[in-house]
Amino acid sequence: MIMIYTIMMNLPRIIDNTRESLLSLFEKVSSEHETLSIATGYWDLKGMELVFDKIKDYKKIRLLIGREPLIPRHKSLRPEPDYPDKDFFQDLERLQPTPELKKLVQSIKDLINQGRLEVRVYRKNFLHAKCYIFGSYDSDNAVGII
Repeated sequence: MIMIYTIMMNLPRIIDNTRESLLSLFEKVSSEHETLSIATGYWDLKGMELVFDKIKDYKKIRLLIGREPLIPRHKSLRPEPDYPDKDFFQDLERLQPTPELKKLVQSIKDLINQGRLEVRVYRKNFLHAKCYIFGSYDSDNAVGII
């Protein structure tokens, strides 16, 4: 079903950020869906800021965060018990606080409290996937970007 839909929408088969960027494709596809499942090796506020307006009204967003394999402070391939806390803390230390980021954080918190944003961390092994699935098993027009 996804391949047929991809052809019908004229979506590219390869996203190389030169001919077609992931962000532009994300923006095109996001307007036609109400659910999104993401598996990613890392997540940060600046990336969420780029797409938040497109997904803030979704009924359900599921986010699975894995661990990047080559972060310099990781001394082994075994995940840290508190991952990704240290990475988030380091990223937040580098950000300049702005009213826009504060509003974004509050909006994310609201989505979590409403049960529309579900965040999980994969801690068993490293997971550095980049997978976005718009729609669900019940969708007639689900789109997967891997």
